[in-house]
Amino acid sequence: MVFDYIVVGGGSSGCVMASRLSAYGARVLLIEAGPDTPPNAIPDDIQDGDPTRAYLNPGYRCQSLHATTVRGGRKPVHYEQARVMGGGSSINAQVANRGGPGDYDEWASSGATGWGWEDVLPYFRRLECDLDFGGEFHGTNGPLPIKRVRQSDWSGFIRAISDAYDALGLHFRPDFNGAFGDGYSVVPLTNRNGHRVSSAMAYLPETVRSRRNLTILSETTVARLTFLGTTVTGVETENKSGVQSYSASCVILCAGALHSPAILMRSGIGPAKELVQFGIPIVADLKGVGQNLQEHPTICVSAYLKPADRLSPGVSEYIQMHARYSSGYEGCPSTDMAISTVAKSSWHPLGRRLGTLAVWVNRSYSTGTVALKGSSHKI
Repeated sequence: MVFDYIVVGGGSSGCVMASRLSAYGARVLLIEAGPDTPPNAIPDDIQDGDPTRAYLNPGYRCQSLHATTVRGGRKPVHYEQARVMGGGSSINAQVANRGGPGDYDEWASSGATGWGWEDVLPYFRRLECDLDFGGEFHGTNGPLPIKRVRQSDWSGFIRAISDAYDALGLHFRPDFNGAFGDGYSVVPLTNRNGHRVSSAMAYLPETVRSRRNLTILSETTVARLTFLGTTVTGVETENKSGVQSYSASCVILCAGALHSPAILMRSGIGPAKELVQFGIPIVADLKGVGQNLQEHPTICVSAYLKPADRLSPGVSEYIQMHARYSSGYEGCPSTDMAISTVAKSSWHPLGRRLGTLAVWVNRSYSTGTVALKGSSHKI
């Protein structure tokens, strides 16, 4: 089976790639390791405006990923990663925050031509249909709807936090995806009428799936790339039907910061010193594959709320306020920190009684490594 493009990974980027490439008549194969979410059978927990139901469903996440720290001698802990069509956009908090303009400009100045803020802004506008704002920062014709939590729906807990921010000099910004800077705001969501809109829903509707030149394989794992010499010719996959190979003129890895380097390394592209110990034939000795992994360290603090301070019945948006602020730490840029304020902490009865502050580092500097446990994708 020969294609023009094979897109590996049906996450947030893979759905876009499959949709856009197939729109121009190319023969496209999209491969996703997790279950599909076709328009006529989207699971209720994925559609729910409360993302904790999907996020806590183990059927939508990888179960074999673990992380360890170099310092402290801690035991390995489970590393959470989506494994479902739409990827993280199908199970995450539905929050549509953009990255910091300075980060994009830094990438461009380091050699990533075309990734400066002014370069990527047109694509942010193109992907969205903002239901609240227009102007230079927003699009109104894209496939992904963006709506915001209303201040009138804020719980007593959220209003109290906003008062505390004002007292500290951190003030309200109506549009969190407008001019970038410190402040707090209502939360922009990829949501329509109280229901999630994932990348799969936005970019793989029935009109796209009906294209004869688009083939979608779900619950199928890409074991490795195939080669003719050092040229990639396709992929080797495995599912409940067995092992199958597919060929293409171009293979696009959209398997994320963890699985994309893992696939490369299982295929013999990566640091040779690490791969030979697993008996993997070396195709290209590239020491950078799997290196410089960055993540946002987060701390969550929860508190029991009095009934008057809890989320009102009928309000589904539980992440109700975001804030950005500057750490002031030497060497860090401004607006390098973020806080989400959550009006309820989970779907269950106890979660409805808890409010949470989730604080994380928006501009992280620590790096890690993606490493294989062996040559097989089953490990």
